[in-house]
Amino acid sequence: MRALLLAAAFLAPANAGALSGALTAVGQQASAANANPIRRVVTLLQGMAKKITAEGEKEEELYEKFMCYCKTSGGELFKSISESESKIPSVQSDIEESTATL
Repeated sequence: MRALLLAAAFLAPANAGALSGALTAVGQQASAANANPIRRVVTLLQGMAKKITAEGEKEEELYEKFMCYCKTSGGELFKSISESESKIPSVQSDIEESTATL
């Protein structure tokens, strides 16, 4: 940590923005490591809550897509089945003709 602070002091004029971000990250890691156990548990639970919320939103979006597919594909499937059933007599007669000529 001390070496990082010395490097920061040396390089501060050149990369001030990137350096301040790095120092902030290091400071947060150090404070997280030194935080009391209750704070760590609370932070962990808050992170888990954010992750679960994001997963829930993703699941809801996928569910909506699935329901849309179910609603729209049912009509197309019914249409395809009815068209195929109407072709059965003609296909059956074609099969009987071809077997008769053999």
